[in-house]
Parts: sequence; C-alpha cells; structure tokens
Amino acid sequence: MHRLELLTLLVSLGYAHVLRTPSIDNPALLEARKDGYDDNIVKIDANAPDHNQDFYRFVTRPDIDAPRWNIQKHNESAIAPGYWFLAPYQDPRQKERGGGWVGPHIYDGNGELIWSGVPMLNGFDAFDFKVSNYKGQDMLSMIYRHENGILINSQYELEEELDVQDEHGGRLNMHDFSLAENGTTALMLKTFTRSAEQAELDAADMEYECRVHYYGFEEHDIATGEVLFDWRSQGIVGLEETVFAHRPKLACHRDGGLDYIHANALDKFPDGDYLLSARHCNALFKISAKDGSIVWRFGGKKSDFKWNGHFSGQHHARVRGQNSTHTMISFLDNAYVPSAEHVYSNDMSRGFLIALRTDQEHMTAETIAQYDHPDGGYAPGRGSYQTLPNGNTYVGWTSYSLFSEYDADGNLILEANLRPELKSYRSYKFPWVGHPAELPSARSVAVSTDRNSTVTTSVHVSWNGATEVATWKVYHTKADGSSEKLLASSPRQGFETALTFPGYAKHVVVEAYDSQGKALGKSDVVKTVEPLNLYNAAVLEEDRWQQESGKGFSANIAPAASSSTPLMPISAGSFGIAFGFGILCCAIGILVGFLLWRARFATQMTKWPWQRASYEKIKEKDDADETLVGEETDQMFQKKRVPDEEHHTLSRDSSEGSEV
Repeated sequence: MHRLELLTLLVSLGYAHVLRTPSIDNPALLEARKDGYDDNIVKIDANAPDHNQDFYRFVTRPDIDAPRWNIQKHNESAIAPGYWFLAPYQDPRQKERGGGWVGPHIYDGNGELIWSGVPMLNGFDAFDFKVSNYKGQDMLSMIYRHENGILINSQYELEEELDVQDEHGGRLNMHDFSLAENGTTALMLKTFTRSAEQAELDAADMEYECRVHYYGFEEHDIATGEVLFDWRSQGIVGLEETVFAHRPKLACHRDGGLDYIHANALDKFPDGDYLLSARHCNALFKISAKDGSIVWRFGGKKSDFKWNGHFSGQHHARVRGQNSTHTMISFLDNAYVPSAEHVYSNDMSRGFLIALRTDQEHMTAETIAQYDHPDGGYAPGRGSYQTLPNGNTYVGWTSYSLFSEYDADGNLILEANLRPELKSYRSYKFPWVGHPAELPSARSVAVSTDRNSTVTTSVHVSWNGATEVATWKVYHTKADGSSEKLLASSPRQGFETALTFPGYAKHVVVEAYDSQGKALGKSDVVKTVEPLNLYNAAVLEEDRWQQESGKGFSANIAPAASSSTPLMPISAGSFGIAFGFGILCCAIGILVGFLLWRARFATQMTKWPWQRASYEKIKEKDDADETLVGEETDQMFQKKRVPDEEHHTLSRDSSEGSEV
C-alpha cells in the first residue's frame, strides 16, 4: 500500500520517472581545500588585456562589469524557460565595496545580461538571490551584506527589509532567506556564540572549556515584524553530533569558537514543522513547531532512517511534498566537509531527491533521483538544488558559478559557467517580469566620415532590468524634448543596443516598445557628442533645423510674406558652399584693408613715442650726448649719439667683411 502512496505523491510532484543510475563520464576530481572553507578574496583586474573576454562592458553603463558565460546546450528543446539568477561574491566577509561584477545578476537563457544589482547594492555581496512571492507578487529576495533580508519589487525598488530579533545577541546567517505561508512570513537563520555548558561538554566527552557557535532560526510576520517562532540549537542538538574538526579542542578557540552544527538551509513542512540542514552534523532535522524538539533526523550520527545511501556537507535542503505516508525532500550532497575526519564521502558531488517513509516505527528512505556533477567533480562548499515547473532539475555547483540543468529522465541538457575565480553561493532559474522605475540610459556620438564630408550618428541605449523590450526607436528632438522626428529603429540586441543613422542630430531621445508596439519608457533628452568638423553640411543643416523648429514652422514650407509662391528650400550642400564663400570674402576684405592701413601708417601717420627712437635720425653734434627728436617725450626714449668717425669706421668694416 505504501508504494501506491509513494507513487501518488511522485505523480503529483511530477517525479514519476525512471531513476537515473549514477555514472562518471569524467573521473577527474576537483581539488578541494582540506583545511577549511574557501574564504579566498577574489580579485579581478579590470584593466587586464583579456578582461573583455570574460566580462561585458557597456557604453551606457560603465558602472556595470557583468561576467560572461560559457554555455553548452545539449538538448535545447528540453530546456525549461526562465531567467538565470545568481550573485557572484568577492569575499564572504566583505568589508569594502567590490568590483562591478559583485552582487546579484539576472541573465536570459542565452547568457545575455538582463539586470545587474551592482549599482543598487553598491558592489556588496548578496546571498540566496532568487524570486519569492510576497503579497501575491513576485519579488527579488536576498541577504544583503550579512545584515538584512531584503525584498525588491519588479521596479527594482526596496519593498521590505528584515533582520533577526534575537535577545541573546544572535546575528543573521547568510545562508538562507525564504518566505512561507503564501509569502506572509519570512524564515531566517541566525548565529550566536557562547561558552558551552558543562553538561554539554560531558555528553561529548570534552574535558576542556569550549566557545561554541550555536545556531537557530526565526519565523517573522512580515507585515507586523512579530516573531512567530524562535528556535535555538543549544540544549537540543548536542555537541557530540558534530563531525566537524577531528581536533575539537583547537577548534574551540579558533575563529571564535567551534562551529559544531553550521545550519545552512531552512524550510517549512505543510504540517507546520521545520526542516533544518546541519552541515557539520551531516544531517537534516525535522523541528517540531509545537515545542522545538527534533521529530526525526535523516543522516548523521543519530539518523532515524534506514537508507542504502549516504551524504555529507549538504546544502539547500527543501521540502518537495508530503502526504500521510511519505515526505519528499531534496538537497545537494556536497560529499565534502573541510576539517572533518573523513573529508570526502563520495567520488563526486550530486543532487538528491529522497522519499522518506515516516508512517512506521522503523522509518526508511529511498532515492528517487540523483544528479551527478557534470564534470565528475565537487562543490567544496555551498551550492543549490531546484526543481522546475516542467519537471526539470536545476543544480548550482558554486565553483566557477557552474550550474547544470537535467530533464525529467536525468539527462544533462544544459551547463554554463563563468571564469574560474567567480563563485555564486546559489543559482536559480525563474520566470520574471521587470519594469524598471529608472529611465533607459542612452549615449549619442556623431562621427565625421569620408574625409569629413559626411556625418554618422551612433546611439547606444540600455535599460537595466527591463524584460519586455522588443524594439528601440531613436527620435530627433530639441533640448526640451519637443519636435520629435523618428531617425532610426532596431530590435533589441541584448542588454545594450546600438542604433545608427546618417547625419547629425544635436539632441535625441530613445524610446522602448514591447512586442505589441506599446511604448514602455523613454530616456532623458541626450545631447550628441559633436563631430570634429563643425562646418559639415549635416551640422549646418541641424543648426538650421533647431532654429526654425523653435519658430514654430517647418524648415521646408516657410511661405513668403508678399507672394503666394512658396520659397524654395535651400539644400544643405548649397547652404554650406554659400556660407564658406562668404567667410572667404570677409577674410580677403579684412586682409586688404589691413595692408592699406599699414602702408598709410608707415608714410603719413605720426609715430608712437616708443617707436621714435628707432625711426628718427640722430642729429649730428660733436662730442656730446644729444636728445632725440621729440624732446617732449619721456626721458626713457633718449639715445646716445654715435660719433661720425666711429660711425664711418663701422660702415667700412662692414663693407670689407662682406667681400671676404
């Protein structure tokens, strides 16, 4: 009978498929650290020559440096629809703002950027970034800077901000932030540190004092902030259950205390109880919502289930379904616990879907599905396991930000990764509709071409987070946004689209349209960067358009005041030639006038006082200093007379020297 109950549950959850047999296509294992968690700070040189091969750079958003994907689609028709959600992190203990790639990101199914949260979150880490339903609306949820759980609406505006309210000094745990009860409550993990009680030490045969990291969780009413349930591990999960640190005495005083349980996932059962993942116990606990006691343990030193499998260092445990006989759960088996006595428990990491039979005294577990690491490697720390609406499974492996998607039969159909240094705590796939509150960003540049004879204008536009844009249109306009005229249109080409048109428009505005032709949003008026040749015909024509459109009539249909025949419009080329000829004539006239004035000045006009010493002849007087002609001028213009004899000698010497 219980098999029928299990089959019914599997069918209702979309899991009635043949179990996949584990296999290793690539036996190479990833080398993992054995001395602790991966706490390395990721440093990316944005000025490296190969940087643009691994990151997107945008003309309109230089503040965004989004990672590029390496993608392999093995069966594209089987891939589930949806966007990719992940948050590359720089340092799990980040204190300062990171690079333009640090934080939450949304990509489409081809790896094109949809939204970067870097500008909004100021380049700080985010964890457990995903879509959650709040008040009947899809929201972006995440843990921000280890400080708060936050909800962001579809306009990318902060909707709610939550934190744990622990009277014992507990602080928010970065691993999990989920909504429950149809999005009305929030589940948050917390951590607090204190010295272990003597009874706890005795139960674990620890003959020394020990500082311990204890864990707990809270369920909050989001609307009121009221704490509906509060649980702490101290006194419930004993120190003897840990598998972490085969030298516990050292761990008691390292990093502030013994991390004996390391809670990293929290979910709620349909019956109201809670599922807690304790990584450093290699166990999943069902916690009673009535009194906080442990209903059952799956895995670890005190497991209540008989199962022919094993797991260790697990992440992202979730309740998938429940009926009177069985409970369905899923989780990522990292198969790796740093500093544990047995570091590896399997030859690769894998995702598990497990059916737990709980209606009998001797409870049992059965593996329903298993999804192996696509490279036969490990997810040393962190990771995720998600079931998709069409029955596919989506697994995040953290390292390289690698994720993989499997169809309902367990076949690998998609895998993608970033450059090796980049890691994302979890990876998800969700449907999403984004309508940004901010306006589209645009930049317009005009360039002279064909030896400055023509001008081409290029306009780049993007709209961070917009999912519904199908077409962009750029309009010619004035500085105040009036007198719009369509210049060019283009289908959306990715996060950023380039539109070009011949000619020059001093001011432009760009507007987004959806697939039905509905206008979605418009950029601010953008001033075009001018071309080098400001006397190009296109530039002159633009100046003429700006002036005439400001007068309230069209440049091409301006009627004459005294005639019924309209004036013929002047072409851009004719206008440019006439303008240049006029400038040339003016220059010639000025030059001729200056030469005539100079000639007259030299022959007729009285010389300026400071020029007289140079131009007046010296009066001939013997053996005396003589004042120059124009004695009425200032004494500063006096000059000593050269004697006639000396003058003649100089003249003669000069003459002789010229003959040599």
